[in-house]
Amino acid sequence: MPRLLLHVCCGPCGIYPLIKLSANYEVAVFYYNPNIHPVEEYAKRKKAARDYCQKNNIHFIETEYQPQEYFTAVKGKEKDQTHRCPCCYELRLTKTAQYAALNNFDFFSSTLLISPHQDIELIKIIGERLAKEFHLHFYTAENKDSKKKYKGFRPGFTAGRIIAKKENMYRQNYCGCIFSQNGL
Repeated sequence: MPRLLLHVCCGPCGIYPLIKLSANYEVAVFYYNPNIHPVEEYAKRKKAARDYCQKNNIHFIETEYQPQEYFTAVKGKEKDQTHRCPCCYELRLTKTAQYAALNNFDFFSSTLLISPHQDIELIKIIGERLAKEFHLHFYTAENKDSKKKYKGFRPGFTAGRIIAKKENMYRQNYCGCIFSQNGL
């Protein structure tokens, strides 16, 4: 079975992709989110994702929380979401691809592809570019009908939220960074 490293931003966003992917891949979760602020929020999201993985026997890999990596990546773009978010995608997907390549994964992907608040077309472009760079495959949850608009994991967004609510999983109300928390 091919191995896939899934970058997970939070527990609720991980549910549907993990259910979908586990049927055809040996999946491990990669929790790398230096953008999440404050540290208490980071800890809540990590716990929700880790608890879900433990409950479902999914390998959970966490990195050290280093928010300075995020602030360095978005320096000068803090107040401009159209430039800040792509830097954040690039940072997190690059670290995921690096880890996948170093640890013999065949594929990598991200739960960023589920959120209706993220630019999934751009995430797909970045992921596919990094896949070439690191000699991997980027799992995009491609539509069966190529004539329809690309949807990533979005068809499962509501289902994942329903399961998260049933399981009393922590559900946040903002993207994660201090700028989105403050409405920028």
